[in-house]
Amino acid sequence: MLLDDFGRLAVFRWMTRYNTWRYYALGQHNPVTYEQRSTTPALAA
Repeated sequence: MLLDDFGRLAVFRWMTRYNTWRYYALGQHNPVTYEQRSTTPALAA
């Protein structure tokens, strides 16, 4: 049982680090918003 808890904690910590990095890398936007913004053509002034 102890190893199961340790494994869950390790996965939780990894997911937290990964998600924090991912949102930081995307400019604090979720992946859907980032993708919509990056595929929408900019209007020429």
